[in-house]
Amino acid sequence: MMKLDLSFAHSVPLMLPAHNHVEFIIVGAGGTGGFLIPSVARLMLEIEANSNKTTSCIVVDPDIIEPKNIPRQNFQQSEIGLHKAEVLAARYSLGLGVVIRAIAKPFTKKIVSTKWRKLTVIIGCVDNAAARAEISNCLDQTYSGSLPQIWWLDCGNHTNSSSGQVVLGSTNQFTLADAFDNLQKPNFCFNLPSPSRQHPELLTPLPEESNSTSLSCAEIQARNRQSLFVNQQVAVIAAEYLLALTLTRSLRKFATYFHNTTGSCRSLYTCMDSLQKFTDEEIISPSRSILV
Repeated sequence: MMKLDLSFAHSVPLMLPAHNHVEFIIVGAGGTGGFLIPSVARLMLEIEANSNKTTSCIVVDPDIIEPKNIPRQNFQQSEIGLHKAEVLAARYSLGLGVVIRAIAKPFTKKIVSTKWRKLTVIIGCVDNAAARAEISNCLDQTYSGSLPQIWWLDCGNHTNSSSGQVVLGSTNQFTLADAFDNLQKPNFCFNLPSPSRQHPELLTPLPEESNSTSLSCAEIQARNRQSLFVNQQVAVIAAEYLLALTLTRSLRKFATYFHNTTGSCRSLYTCMDSLQKFTDEEIISPSRSILV
């Protein structure tokens, strides 16, 4: 007999700390990042128009636009030879009138700054373990008694298939006690396991990431016969996460997986059962305490 999945029905909304400013840091301006940046720019407009909050965005990517990037990425022939981050930051900051700046260097933890009543969302659109490890280091902290100011939304797609995932988290030291307002009957979720806690393999280098390979990202994608439009689909899902997280405040999920060949899509929701697997804690009963 098929078991009925009630995880969404048992999920609770994600609550963020009070903040006056939202900063998006998009790490990677290639396939996924290049298509996500215009959505983030429009989201910034909506946040500023419908709340008393200000916004800013930083695009981080050291790469130069090459002819092989044009089919799968959000660039034009006339932009070949320019830095990806600088092109996209200029295009959408000037076009939409929002604050977007570029850093044409690899991402480092020093780029992230914490300030009072500031929310930072790091959006990983990279295809290498080293960059993800640097992002993961930004979440290497506990939040006992306080809400996380830094969140990581990781975007990825798989080789040799038209599939991918979007995963959200806030800490590498995740516990259920810090995740919910009430362990017996939660009303809100405050904290989520980081993407690297949910999927440790994100920090494992792939064979093509070794120093011995001279393949570019575009050449690796071509070799793996990646779907032409999969990056755009990942970007759409990520944009919906950012909308629900920062504007509508209605987010009840933390991971989404899709496969275009089969047409399937599934998500994990912010409920006790879904999050318990990422801890060493054991849920005894809804009416009893949780053993640690």
